[in-house]
Amino acid sequence: MNVCYYRTSSGREPVREYIEGLPVEDRVSIAGDIRLIAQFGIFDVPIITRKLQENYGR
Repeated sequence: MNVCYYRTSSGREPVREYIEGLPVEDRVSIAGDIRLIAQFGIFDVPIITRKLQENYGR
């Protein structure tokens, strides 16, 4: 599976920019997770994920 970052119409990649702005330890962890997703696919990846909850100011 290819992993592609979201790209805006102006060519920016905000997800990649966010990841690159993280501390090295976090980038290494995320890079490992992305490799697993590329290898196994999004539904069969052997990592634990959780759904993000939207707070809307509560």
